[in-house]
Amino acid sequence: MQRFLNMIGGFTFHTGSYSLGAAHVILPHIIGGLFPILSATPSWQEISEHADLVVLFGGAPLKNAQIAFGGRGPDSSRTGMVAAKAAGVNFVNISPIRDDVFHEIGAEWIQPIPNSDTAVMLALAHTLVTEILYDQSFIADYCVGFDRFLPYLLGDSDGQPKDADWAAAISKIPAENLRQLARRMAKQKTMISVSWSMQRAQHGEQPFWMATVLAALLGEIGLPGRGIAFGYN
Repeated sequence: MQRFLNMIGGFTFHTGSYSLGAAHVILPHIIGGLFPILSATPSWQEISEHADLVVLFGGAPLKNAQIAFGGRGPDSSRTGMVAAKAAGVNFVNISPIRDDVFHEIGAEWIQPIPNSDTAVMLALAHTLVTEILYDQSFIADYCVGFDRFLPYLLGDSDGQPKDADWAAAISKIPAENLRQLARRMAKQKTMISVSWSMQRAQHGEQPFWMATVLAALLGEIGLPGRGIAFGYN
């Protein structure tokens, strides 16, 4: 169709994706190309076998599952998530909408103000760092730029620590809830999922960027069933 319209003239195709526009731009600079990352996303079976906790920023609504140009394909999301729950995996849904995760998996619901996800992630990172719960070896061996990020996180560069109390005022999530979640993520084998919708906003690159930093602090990127994924369902 595009080639046909180009032959007629007066036709302009888009660059990137309306679904993942900001992700297309930012991810190659921080973790790698988008499509190689998506193709390496752990399956629900891997999560069932190797993870303890799945933290879903933006949930994982079934209505969004298996969408493709030709219509919906076979949907394994519900059965996969139910199997993970049966295997002992727990879920946390960080979303303004409770139903962004279907009720059968009994996800804990944490309700932020919309578009405050980066602040929430910064607060989790602040607790990991100040309580020395982060994987220092992973940061040293596999990451670049932590020395520039740390002064911002701790407030040395601007006078404002990005701690749980700071994020609570922005997100309306109680500060102690954020601290407890950070400790839980550090203690358990954790998969972080970030919904595509987060980057469809002003400064939409920031939650994808910060989620990658958070996963790096946990040191589980690349391990079976753990690390970070962009857009389960």
